[in-house]
Amino acid sequence: MTFAVASNHISQVKESLNNLGILEKCNIVLISWDCGYEKPFKGFYELLLNKSWLSAENILFVDDNKGNIKWASDIWLKTLHYRYWTSLSENILNYLANKRLS
Repeated sequence: MTFAVASNHISQVKESLNNLGILEKCNIVLISWDCGYEKPFKGFYELLLNKSWLSAENILFVDDNKGNIKWASDIWLKTLHYRYWTSLSENILNYLANKRLS
């Protein structure tokens, strides 16, 4: 399984991920500040696809912004829209239990 973080936040998000012990678990970290693209620009999603070496149907894109979800689904990424951080983990686990990613 590939785990990626794709964010429009400044590159200091990497430091936050590292402090939380998450950065080492990420295969891909795509930060708009570093790559020159941001969500919902199509180039951001294409760069994510290129870095992952996965086909779009094997990626679950999770975001709280419906606009970002729409653009991701337009290039065939599986998507999950969430509203609250407190239920994010539960939402992802429920999605994975009910829908299969290859």
